[in-house]
Amino acid sequence: MLFFYGKQKMNGRAGVVLLLLPFLFSCATYNNKLASYYSHIGSGNYTKAQSDLASNSFIQQPRNKLIYYMEQGKLCHLLGLYDSSNHFFNLADAFIETKRKSAGDVVTGGLLNPMTQSYMGEDFERFMIHYYKALNYLYLHEPDGARVEARRITLSNNALEDKTRSKNKYQEDAFSLIVQGLIYELNGEPNNAFISYRNAVDLFLGNESKSYYGVTLPTSLVKDMYNTAAAVGFTDQINLYERK
Repeated sequence: MLFFYGKQKMNGRAGVVLLLLPFLFSCATYNNKLASYYSHIGSGNYTKAQSDLASNSFIQQPRNKLIYYMEQGKLCHLLGLYDSSNHFFNLADAFIETKRKSAGDVVTGGLLNPMTQSYMGEDFERFMIHYYKALNYLYLHEPDGARVEARRITLSNNALEDKTRSKNKYQEDAFSLIVQGLIYELNGEPNNAFISYRNAVDLFLGNESKSYYGVTLPTSLVKDMYNTAAAVGFTDQINLYERK
């Protein structure tokens, strides 16, 4: 029952993944070359999108391998093929780690044309690998695997915060905290879940509009924070946030 309840909550929020942090690419060339594919994604025709992706010569080029892996992982997730989705996201994860250890590709791109350099992904796209894998594990009824991804989100968040400290760049992510909270709650860790929910709420409250990237503070998130606070006896926190 707990898993079913958690999955209902995940289903209700899974759309936020695409709303808050879709796989977007800063170079207009990528968007133009994949326009048809993105159109099918937007209309919910995932099977046609998968066909487009498989036949797109641009995305098949070696320098675009990471994009191919991430998009295939996303498509498999949307199609409910969660094991296959994790397979492609694992390939994406391994690709990033391998390229980080090799300077040759960076030198080539720097000395010649950046378009010859393998695409390494933006910071938020790397976060998305962990988001989708965590969701996949939850839907596969493997909460331990989801918890591992939750911890990886925390480590990535900490590393990014150190990297972008005092810079006006993408630093914190409310959705990652919500996902963490759900995972901890499903694993019977209400204390950790409360901390994750509270930190997410704080990101919303930190803005005058009480919104995050155009999304207003969800009532369900506030309720989850109160419920987990009550479960561990943090009545002072409940009173504090009710005043806020």
